Amino acid sequence: MLANIMNLLEVKKPEIEEEVKGGIKGDKVIGKCSKCGGELRIIRAKKSKKRFVGCKNYPECKNSFPLPQRGNVISLNSNCEKCGAPKVKILNKGKRPWHICLDISCKGEKN
Repeated sequence: MLANIMNLLEVKKPEIEEEVKGGIKGDKVIGKCSKCGGELRIIRAKKSKKRFVGCKNYPECKNSFPLPQRGNVISLNSNCEKCGAPKVKILNKGKRPWHICLDISCKGEKN
């Protein structure tokens, strides 16, 4: 039975790879860019290794937002009522999750 499963996995390997890659990329998408309509996604800077949210259409669109450097970032699939920027949830082990608007100049509620 295990041999049959392994053979099936080997045959379907390209399809499984594409599914896993799509899932990983999907987790990094935060929302739509308010300036150009492109995807906003989590990016890690090459030099500093710090993460931030940036537009997929860079360098044409330079819209970006800073992120906390610790914790898991989960898109809430909603926008801030005050400024329209995407909202995310930050999860840190042993701490209460908090929701933030990505625009640091926004006066909306941050908890």
